[in-house]
Amino acid sequence: MKHTATRLSIFAMLSAAESDLRSNLTNLIQECLHGTDPYPAQMREKLLLRYKHTYGVNSQESTNTELLTFLDFGDAHDLLMRHASHLSTESANNLNTLSPMLMDLVGVRNRIMHTRPLESDDFSKTYDFATEACNQRGLAWTDLRSVMKKLEEDPSFVLTLKLPSTQWDSPKSIPHNLPEPQFDDTGYIGRTKDRKEVIRLLLGHHQIVTILGEGGVGKTALLVKCLYDIADSSPDRFDTIVWVSLKTQALTASGVETLRNAISSTLGLFQNISQPLGVPHSTSIEALFVDIREYLETFNVLLAIDNLETIESHALLEFLRDIPAKSKVVITSRIGLGELEFRRPLLSMNEQEATQLFRRLSQVHQVSSLAKLPHPDVLGMCRKLYCNPLIMRWYITSVQQGSSPDHLLTVGQRDILAFCVNNVYEKLSSDAQSVLDVLLAARRPIGIAELAYLVGWDIHAVRTSVFEVVRTMMVRVDQMRLADGNVEALYGLTDISRKYLEEFHKPLSDKYREISQKLHALASSEDTARSFKTLPYDHRAIQIRGTGDRVAG
Repeated sequence: MKHTATRLSIFAMLSAAESDLRSNLTNLIQECLHGTDPYPAQMREKLLLRYKHTYGVNSQESTNTELLTFLDFGDAHDLLMRHASHLSTESANNLNTLSPMLMDLVGVRNRIMHTRPLESDDFSKTYDFATEACNQRGLAWTDLRSVMKKLEEDPSFVLTLKLPSTQWDSPKSIPHNLPEPQFDDTGYIGRTKDRKEVIRLLLGHHQIVTILGEGGVGKTALLVKCLYDIADSSPDRFDTIVWVSLKTQALTASGVETLRNAISSTLGLFQNISQPLGVPHSTSIEALFVDIREYLETFNVLLAIDNLETIESHALLEFLRDIPAKSKVVITSRIGLGELEFRRPLLSMNEQEATQLFRRLSQVHQVSSLAKLPHPDVLGMCRKLYCNPLIMRWYITSVQQGSSPDHLLTVGQRDILAFCVNNVYEKLSSDAQSVLDVLLAARRPIGIAELAYLVGWDIHAVRTSVFEVVRTMMVRVDQMRLADGNVEALYGLTDISRKYLEEFHKPLSDKYREISQKLHALASSEDTARSFKTLPYDHRAIQIRGTGDRVAG
């Protein structure tokens, strides 16, 4: 498995620190604790079991120093703290200073060794500790100093490293086939509320949960992070987690690339679900349907389907309608399923998180011209890139490879917009596309009655089309509190959708003129109604509570 330079750099520093902790313990045992048992009873029992598991021989004859090999990072720190009174004053002071940082690195070490998603500050925590340790006297940090020197002189040396695998060190976790996180270079940034809510939904009573959002907004990354968290924090909740990706394209600095061996059919989807479950291979959708359902009914399975919008079929919907109560399905998609799901929208990153990601990506990819920008400029850049994680990554890696920043923000955005929206727009009905035309021409959020007036349809047809476009996240829904205490829904285009329509599906000027005239007529009726506000019994006096009353007026 290929790991990122960020993960391997953290691994190099932590491995060196772990080696130095054991070396300090070895010296301590040989010089100060000779003839005594340095290990607490529970720790000794754990180390003896690991020794026997590794060598397959009686571990009772193993020496105290031999058992040090099987110490966890956290155990090594705890053992050194336990015997700190035997250290020199300088070494004890060194250990006390570094102890909080070492304890904080236990979680980082576990994420590194067990291929769990990194947090955004994992690298900085590790680097700050390593720098502090190397600058202090007392404890011996020989290996750590050597690694830090290598990182400074040739950072690429970490690409030759391999993460070891130790079965006895594996935490209790739900069996899964989850992909390696794609955000290792930066760690997972932000989305705290989204993470908590998605985990709550997946551990709750909802049968099918859909994370719905625009292309590139971070649906896959969020779900991968949440599933890893569930696998470790709730190991008894599911018997297994099955991951299937329907992603067919990838956005790179070179443009949109079609992925090889991508799943492009319902049969391919069912075959990929069946493999990790141990279902016999078949080329019959019906046979796979029956076998998979039997497994989902027998075992407590969490099935994750990524990028579901790439496949549409009656058989797939029937499969989802018939999910046994014992199992769950979580989906990421740009298009909702409708009544089958509990829909959890995912919006763009907030501006604080977006600027943090932009700077981190610029640093990781060594684009100093972007990394050194003042905060107002970074914020403006994030806004131009819609605070969209994928678009920001594309922009920074494209600049890294020599593309003009200004060109990317203008001409270069056409590919981005097509990648994020095109496959959604093309699946909409002509009526739904007409609704988007009106929303684009209106240039502001409008209510359902206004929309019916502008398109000239009956209210039922308008509601049907609005429901269709709202399922795609191309349209945002705002709530407006009316004067009488009621709430009215207003529909408007998202920034990406507006830009996409302007670039690829801009209505004719006659359409703009027609919508503009109708909106002017509505505004005039409102002005007229207000002019008779002092004459409440005049037949021309109307109380305008919301956008619907404008149409009535």
